Amino acid sequence: MIQQWVKKTFLYRRFFKTPAGQFFRQNRRLLLQYPAFQSWFFVQRPFAILQANILLRGIIQKQRIDLFLKQEGFSSIQTHGRIKHHLIRDRFKEHMTFKYQFDDDHAQPIILPFFNRALNFIYRQEPDKLYDYPYNRLDQDFAAVALDAFEHYGWRLFASNFTTLIPLQLGDRSSQAFYDQDAKLIFIINQQGREDAMIALDPKMKKKDPTIDDISGLKAALTFYFSHDRIRFIQALATAKLITPRHAQRLLANHPQPLILR
Repeated sequence: MIQQWVKKTFLYRRFFKTPAGQFFRQNRRLLLQYPAFQSWFFVQRPFAILQANILLRGIIQKQRIDLFLKQEGFSSIQTHGRIKHHLIRDRFKEHMTFKYQFDDDHAQPIILPFFNRALNFIYRQEPDKLYDYPYNRLDQDFAAVALDAFEHYGWRLFASNFTTLIPLQLGDRSSQAFYDQDAKLIFIINQQGREDAMIALDPKMKKKDPTIDDISGLKAALTFYFSHDRIRFIQALATAKLITPRHAQRLLANHPQPLILR
């Protein structure tokens, strides 16, 4: 138990040094501004950090929209004495760009993953409604309408630019494989947007042999993972030089030793 705890602690510290870990460290204080998200400030597991980063990117994008509308609203009142809805809507569509977005399973663009499709449409196409009740309360107080982004949007969210994960297009009816190339971690994510498994590769192997092709080797190995062939999965990882031969032998010789870190 102690040995496994040490391995996990080392892995988590290593993850904090990746771009995803650094993004979380630099921006996580934003989570404290919203009661619905405050608990995410304290997460440490790599997958939980990836989830928190999705929320953070959504928050950053929402704050950009809120600031734009605040400035345009103030300018409209100063110039026209009132909020000119159509003018502001036109200016918004002309000048506002969305860095993060993806299409949901109904092919509708989603820019704020913690909101449903209807609210996303308002934020994209009818932002002037946000000046009026009840939408004007969404500037800060949106806990009542915030949804579970991960369960609601599932795999599409993790395949979007809200994360830096690489979708490997491999899986089964209940889960799909994604790869964090910086951290050398495979994540098996289920339909509810939760982590079924995390598989750590050897981060030093690529440095020793720059010709190693992570993606093709992973895809070949993961076909055995999803067919529940543990032995051939480990062998395929070793053949692709994604784990050391010594580590592969240790895993094959000792079945109780964890291959999958949760």
